[in-house]
Amino acid sequence: MATDEFPRIDYACVLETLGWQPVHLVVAERFRDRLLGMTVRQPVTADGLPLAMAFPRCASVHTCFMRYPLDVVFIDRGGGILRVCEGVAPWRFLSCAGAFAALERASLISPSKMRTPLGIRIGASAAVCPVRAAQRACDASSGCSREKIENAP
Repeated sequence: MATDEFPRIDYACVLETLGWQPVHLVVAERFRDRLLGMTVRQPVTADGLPLAMAFPRCASVHTCFMRYPLDVVFIDRGGGILRVCEGVAPWRFLSCAGAFAALERASLISPSKMRTPLGIRIGASAAVCPVRAAQRACDASSGCSREKIENAP
């Protein structure tokens, strides 16, 4: 396989755009890391930083066996943010057409009214905000919509 098929995403730039910095980032390249994800990890690392995991070549995720809700972000090949899912409860499945990678972090660590530079509210319970690209501004008047994710079992 050519290296062009799997571009490297600048996760630091995406994390900065989301307002998730500072964070301890783990990129799940190995099978075991991808399989277990955040289920076996604490939401805050020993150094006191929140944990975030990146899953390259990933267009869908699950929250099976999770002990806490997650914030999930789907990213395209160019590093643009396609979808932000906040407060996703355990035992849910999410996917995003066109996604090349996914980022996850525990939603317990985010303040309820914090906003990213794109105007995406972080920490809101079970909300989704699709965004076309991290480089473009997203505000309420330009079509950034929110929809509920059903968290009922």
